[in-house]
Amino acid sequence: MIILSDRPPAGPPFCGAPAECWWARAIVESTANVAIKHTSFSWITANEYTEFANAVGQDITTTPNFTLFRDIRELRMTCFLAQHAAEHPHTHAPHEARLRLHCLRGNHGPRPWPWNPA
Repeated sequence: MIILSDRPPAGPPFCGAPAECWWARAIVESTANVAIKHTSFSWITANEYTEFANAVGQDITTTPNFTLFRDIRELRMTCFLAQHAAEHPHTHAPHEARLRLHCLRGNHGPRPWPWNPA
């Protein structure tokens, strides 16, 4: 049986529609983006990441969904570079796109990977 109510359920803050949760998604995405700069690419040091995690009050790499957020972000970064490579074939983009694909496929060893910022 489904009971409809005009009150949110007890517990953590309720987001009725996805648009109402934009701020939470933005925080998670932003912290995940900073985390992968350390865990996936070593673009920032462990000390820099620790300072960031302390400042925001959470180390997102210890949360259960971090690997999902990380994998989605890495795929988005790879897709961006693949599109850029098709539009700019005489730049470093085609090589970088191939490198990223090899990494995502598991053909370039474990993280951190030698990706260059786009």
